[in-house]
Amino acid sequence: MDAVTVSPAPATPPVPAREWSELPLDALCVVFAKLGAVELLRGTGSLVCRSWQKATMAPDVWRTVDMMTHHQMLRWTKASGLCAMAKVAVDRADGQLEVFMGSKFVTNQLLTYICDR
Repeated sequence: MDAVTVSPAPATPPVPAREWSELPLDALCVVFAKLGAVELLRGTGSLVCRSWQKATMAPDVWRTVDMMTHHQMLRWTKASGLCAMAKVAVDRADGQLEVFMGSKFVTNQLLTYICDR
């Protein structure tokens, strides 16, 4: 039986690390807008670098506030906590809110708050 010589695979050069904090603000805003209000309010917006915090505070990110899609994540949160989260999201929209979606926790007081902003 002939011996088979196996040559090692050529080493691939390491991929340089990306500095995600250096992404342009408008690109970060697009990404965070797709992420959603609940994720941003539950940590993503506060547990990151300064450039990401700045992006999560941009009104463009908060034009649509959807607090229905993630109802499973929020089902153990008290209604008062959900209202408080919604108010923070509305405030961050800075008058540019176009769509608000909520469910059982929405009260007349919250709707008045949204309209006043």
